[in-house]
Amino acid sequence: YVVAHFDSTSENREVYAPGADDNASGLAAVLESARVLSGHPFARTLKFVAFNGEEQGMKGSAAYVSGIAAAGENVLGCLNFDMIAYTGGDPAPPDLAIYANHDSLDIASVLAAACTAFVPDGVEPVVIEDGGVGWSDHVSFWNHGYKALTGIEAPAWDDDEFCPWYHTTGDKVERYGLAYPTQVTTAAVAALAHLAVPLPPGDCNSNGIPDSCDFVSGA
Repeated sequence: YVVAHFDSTSENREVYAPGADDNASGLAAVLESARVLSGHPFARTLKFVAFNGEEQGMKGSAAYVSGIAAAGENVLGCLNFDMIAYTGGDPAPPDLAIYANHDSLDIASVLAAACTAFVPDGVEPVVIEDGGVGWSDHVSFWNHGYKALTGIEAPAWDDDEFCPWYHTTGDKVERYGLAYPTQVTTAAVAALAHLAVPLPPGDCNSNGIPDSCDFVSGA
């Protein structure tokens, strides 16, 4: 899974809550990942999901993940992106904080490696093991025993690096550059491709079903 929430909030939320960083930026990463990866075959299924109700306590993702867990869906892992537009004053390259619980460190290491390999001058990955993080949609996956992580622009809630327009009417797209969210999305696409396992055309039968488990393991 690659996911993000599409709702936003502000101090005047019933009138104006632009939500460019929180969380149009994460949603853009999901949409672009879908655009890039949808034309390629993989051994594993990729699912791209946008959730509502995150700002009210992960209500959308909680309902969705409860449903797939009840259905017994086998989930390798979830990459959640929540606020990836603001670089702050962090020395270049800007950080990407990757929050994971202990069981999810393996997928966190894939995203971190993708940052290093594909955008070394654009993103510095910082993996943070914290099973108590409870502020984004990865939590809904953790609650059902699934591996999940959140990629976010700065360690929460770092006063020096965290977006000053968070949850305000000032969270507008013109305040942010395009380079950083583009580079984070590049790393996300690479990590997803690696985790899903690309298939050479010859490894599928006429119905598109993999012929064997001997697949390419790299992105």
